[in-house]
Amino acid sequence: FIEVKFTQNDYEVSERLDRKKLEKILKTIEFYHLKNGISSDFQIDLICIKNDVIQFCENISF
Repeated sequence: FIEVKFTQNDYEVSERLDRKKLEKILKTIEFYHLKNGISSDFQIDLICIKNDVIQFCENISF
């Protein structure tokens, strides 16, 4: 699963993904897995876009 965050402001894009947001993403993934009968492992990756700079972070967690 990939979470994408974008900003044109001065703050860091990664600041927009906090523990509460990650918990919501995890609940959504769990629901998706239950609904579709999926039992495989997964990871969450983050793509941060700030102006013309793109950063990719694999397997994020708090």
